[in-house]
Amino acid sequence: MKTAFLESGMVDPAFPIRLLMNGPSFDFGYHWHEEVELVLVENGKAPIGINHQIYEMEEGDLLVIRPGDIHCFLPGSGSVYIVQFKFSALEGSLAEAEDLRALKGLFSASRIVRLSEVLPARVRIRRAIRAMLEEDRARRPGYRWAIKARLLELAVRLLRLPATAAGPHPGCLPWTKKLEVLEKVFRYIEEHYHENIRLVDAAEAVKFNKYYLCKCFKETTGMTFLDYLNNYRIMRAEWALLHTRDPILQIAVRHGFNNLNTFNRVFKKCKGCTPSDFRKKHSLEGR
Repeated sequence: MKTAFLESGMVDPAFPIRLLMNGPSFDFGYHWHEEVELVLVENGKAPIGINHQIYEMEEGDLLVIRPGDIHCFLPGSGSVYIVQFKFSALEGSLAEAEDLRALKGLFSASRIVRLSEVLPARVRIRRAIRAMLEEDRARRPGYRWAIKARLLELAVRLLRLPATAAGPHPGCLPWTKKLEVLEKVFRYIEEHYHENIRLVDAAEAVKFNKYYLCKCFKETTGMTFLDYLNNYRIMRAEWALLHTRDPILQIAVRHGFNNLNTFNRVFKKCKGCTPSDFRKKHSLEGR
């Protein structure tokens, strides 16, 4: 995957809904953003890439792209309708907590919805999106209310779709790709563990989206990036405690810890004792 850029500033914070219609041969490189994106294929085919996989979308297919997912539109795409919005656009004083949870669940994973299998819903969803586009184009008084009303209608239509309409979830990387990315991150940690590095630094180094890397790291290793980094630092610090007479503060700083208190706390969490107790115990055992 080529380097993906963050698409920001495209949605008005006061009205976080953006509507687009793109014609044949639409082509847009790898990018990601903080908004939910709905893509409806109006006609033809639309090859769309999400997180290392390419999905051949067909007329009537709807793609839900969650915030943070890296995606692109490949050359040769047919006409597509695009609705981008922040979840806050669906919230309001009349929204019930249960409804909001259902909506968050709806947009929590990228997935393909095969509207061709539910023709009545396909007609209504297409009509709602086209009405939003028309309101945005004409911008008559009250058009923002009308767009938000149509967006809420669209969300309800999607919530009520039968489970059979939901296709594969494009948000999952193949296992081999996950290992390939993580191998680069592990190498980065080995080379820079003594520095003040963060998840965002590792993501930039391996040319990967930080939100997806966070999820991928947790799913694959069972640890957060910070937990893994600290465990690696402690493992390297153990050797220094056992094989040198360097002051513990010096060892802490040399292994990426800003102060002795943090080093003591993390070391005790990992090893069950303080660095000084660890050094004393093993020096006595070696006698």
